[in-house]
Amino acid sequence: MARRFPFNLPSDQAKKSDQDAMYELVSLGTQYSEAVVAFSERVQSRSRGKEKLLEEIDGLQMCMRKSNREIVELKQQNKALQSLLTSAVRLPNPLDKDDTMTEEKLKQLKEEARLLKFL
Repeated sequence: MARRFPFNLPSDQAKKSDQDAMYELVSLGTQYSEAVVAFSERVQSRSRGKEKLLEEIDGLQMCMRKSNREIVELKQQNKALQSLLTSAVRLPNPLDKDDTMTEEKLKQLKEEARLLKFL
């Protein structure tokens, strides 16, 4: 008595030999393995890209911290220079002959201050 399948097979598949079915199964398994390997390679590539980006971020953050420290130092130097300039401009009478600051020196300081946008 012939065995009945719960589904209808096309006539060409029903006629396949066991060897043909095994070759087809091996072929499908190979295709599946290749797809898994390709997917794994894509995931690894993305992971490497992510690691490189994280390294870049770390480098940029270090540069930013260094730049911020330099900005703080420059601001402190700027304040010191501003206070020196302010005290030099506020001398009691800078055009007296007894004073060491000459009119030319005062003009030079004022020009430097204007260029530095202090005045």
